[in-house]
Amino acid sequence: MKLTAILVGLLSLFTLPIKSELTNQTHNNLINTTNSISLSKSNDCVTKINKFKGSCISPSSCTGGIYNNLCPGSQKCCVKDVESSPWLYWRYVTNQEFKSLFSSVSSDRTDSLYPWFNKALGNILDDTMGNSDCNVIAAFSAQIGHESGGLMLFEELASGESYEGRCNKLGNCQPGDGVKYKGRGAIQITGRSNYQTLSNSVGNDYINKPELLVLPSNGFEASVWYWMTNKLNKYCSGKVNDFFELTRRINGGTNGIDDRLSRWNNAKTVLKC
Repeated sequence: MKLTAILVGLLSLFTLPIKSELTNQTHNNLINTTNSISLSKSNDCVTKINKFKGSCISPSSCTGGIYNNLCPGSQKCCVKDVESSPWLYWRYVTNQEFKSLFSSVSSDRTDSLYPWFNKALGNILDDTMGNSDCNVIAAFSAQIGHESGGLMLFEELASGESYEGRCNKLGNCQPGDGVKYKGRGAIQITGRSNYQTLSNSVGNDYINKPELLVLPSNGFEASVWYWMTNKLNKYCSGKVNDFFELTRRINGGTNGIDDRLSRWNNAKTVLKC
């Protein structure tokens, strides 16, 4: 019995450390594997200016802000909106009408954008300047539809370098202003001057955080600010010549007029103006 006990004791001295060593090695391997997986997440992305964190996914699946040129292939950097969807006290257009106005928007993205669009309509219809609600909604839908690529691009695809040095017109007086304050939001707010005035008006710091405008909540708010500040409802009579003038007030010219007119005619049909 004593001999057996001694032998068992001796064996335990040798086996316990071996078991402990194997357990530690396995634990280390798991940590290394986990770290490897964590570091190799190819779907992570970070925005260029404000370093907002997002994921590289199909833009049709993005319910937040879509940022360009940060992901491989056709994927876009999707950043979650900082604001929760607003409560819909009144639906100025139905969900189905929204889908007909912006046919390129997926069901997932519709669920996210539809409430913000309705909230924007409520604000611009506060003073239609004598024009019908229907004509105002049709014109607004057509213009932001063109400017944002059917609500899929709340950030200009171009780098913004072409706006560098445009101090008098856009307020881009400092090096880098063109890129930093390129077109963003549903109506493509452009230039340091507009970003500054918008910031002062709504209380958000778009000068230091310009990429906030890519988020749907801020992008629609900015479009309402621009629309109402420039009294654009005045040109929503439903007449073609007024629609051309509306385009010039937004674009500075008539760039993309064929697409704008197509969207306008579609909106009038959908809304029965």
